[in-house]
Amino acid sequence: STDKTIVLITGGKHNPNNNRHTTSLTPPKANSGIGLEWASQLMAKGPYHILIGARSPGKGQAAVKQLQSKNLPGTCELLQLDQTDDASIAAAAKSVETTHGRLDVLINNAAIASEEPTRENMLSNFNTNAASVYFVTQAFRPLLLKTHSA
Repeated sequence: STDKTIVLITGGKHNPNNNRHTTSLTPPKANSGIGLEWASQLMAKGPYHILIGARSPGKGQAAVKQLQSKNLPGTCELLQLDQTDDASIAAAAKSVETTHGRLDVLINNAAIASEEPTRENMLSNFNTNAASVYFVTQAFRPLLLKTHSA
């Protein structure tokens, strides 16, 4: 895949506050919705290798199989990544470095929203929507700087 553009699309995270007073609004992730559509459209263009960043290996692998079943010219693989877990972020970055040596594009598609604005929900939203985006970007920054077009 060294001749292809390496793209990581990260996924969303369900709100852990699943009680009867809180509704989790889960936006599109890498393994569904807009993230999956981005992957599909890039793979249709051909010279792209998509890393499907997913917290759940089962859901991520299902997305990979769905994309592969379309017989598109591009390729894809699962990259296990929980963007709210620093060890998971570090392991994912190390995996990409070992396997591909670089990352050309990062589509940081992780976000959550809660209908009930409690302190706990707002902190969870901030962790995923702001802090995690920063830490994922920082972890992959050295690989992004190795891209051919940098």
